[in-house]
Amino acid sequence: MSSHSFLSLTDLLFFSLFSTTTVVVVPCTLVRLVQFSKVFVTRFSQVTTILVYHSRFRLSTLF
Repeated sequence: MSSHSFLSLTDLLFFSLFSTTTVVVVPCTLVRLVQFSKVFVTRFSQVTTILVYHSRFRLSTLF
């Protein structure tokens, strides 16, 4: 009987630890993903702007 209660207590501890870890890790991962996507979007827009500018510049020098 006592061993069974000990087991359930361990399970409870494990579950609480797991849920805490999940609660901490998931938002951090989401935040990092959002930050990464923001950085990616800014870089992509910068590169696109530079490419467009260069192509226009080349066109203007050609004509």
